[in-house]
Amino acid sequence: MMVDCLAFLAGIVGNWEGEGVNHEGQVYTGRLVVEAPVNAAAIILRFTATGVYGELYHQEILMAGSEEGGDMAAYSASNNLAGIARFSIVQSGPEAVVFTLGALDNFAGFRETITLRLEGAELFHGFAWAMPGEVLRERSSARLLFAGV
Repeated sequence: MMVDCLAFLAGIVGNWEGEGVNHEGQVYTGRLVVEAPVNAAAIILRFTATGVYGELYHQEILMAGSEEGGDMAAYSASNNLAGIARFSIVQSGPEAVVFTLGALDNFAGFRETITLRLEGAELFHGFAWAMPGEVLRERSSARLLFAGV
């Protein structure tokens, strides 16, 4: 799984930009920067969602890679969380990676997924989440195009 995740992320290194819609129906410009690998075990991603008048809806820095014990994880700092969150990497392949926070089957707890998936020339960047008692569903997503290195 580690090789698939890091290989996928290394394959999309660069700047991505496109339009998205957040959970409140607000249109935003999404910008994702996938940095060159830090080392053989880690890659950093930076994402911002900015409204049409420059409002910052979301800002996140995510470092994905292999922990010392060999487990795959991603650590996130964002303007939506008070601290740093540890995401698991539950799905990885040549065209996609999915990061998860919380047990997806725990209806009583908060859950979130971040999906990055190549769809032709576009990179789908989506957030699904659920508060306790809610159904996990996509709440915000953007379709990004490669904008250079």
